[in-house]
Amino acid sequence: MKEVTGLLDRYRQCARGVWNDFLREAASPANEALARFDGVQRLLFQAIVLDPLGVRQYLRTDPDHPCSLLRIVPNAADVPILVERPQDEGEGWDAMEPGARDGMDLRYIGYFDWDERGRRPFLYFRVQVAGCAADPALTGRHALVEVDRARVFLDPEAPQGGGRDVA
Repeated sequence: MKEVTGLLDRYRQCARGVWNDFLREAASPANEALARFDGVQRLLFQAIVLDPLGVRQYLRTDPDHPCSLLRIVPNAADVPILVERPQDEGEGWDAMEPGARDGMDLRYIGYFDWDERGRRPFLYFRVQVAGCAADPALTGRHALVEVDRARVFLDPEAPQGGGRDVA
């Protein structure tokens, strides 16, 4: 696997600048600004991340599904990972115990901030658990990992899901 953390960081800087400096206050109502920003993010992601990797087109069928090509790997075993609760247990996020994440495969969905309408620093990677040897029940759930405590790798042999990777 090839490390591509730098490409994702360039995208992060650009996208948050577009939101924070231009779209956040320029559009009204706020939902319109968020919808516009989603479209802008898709274009920036293609131009800044995928094109340099030689991925001509990535068709995302659902924005909540991962880009299967990008694997997020925490820098250390003690990096906090928050996992979204199942819907039947109510909204929220639970911290994972370090031993519960053994064999965990995390795939990039996007960036996450608690306040999506305010200034956004993109503090977290929002990921999907593609597999977890220690707890297979976590597979398919979303999780959060601090951006500054993780690296991103291109995994050309990744399972396809949520979109179509076309090289």
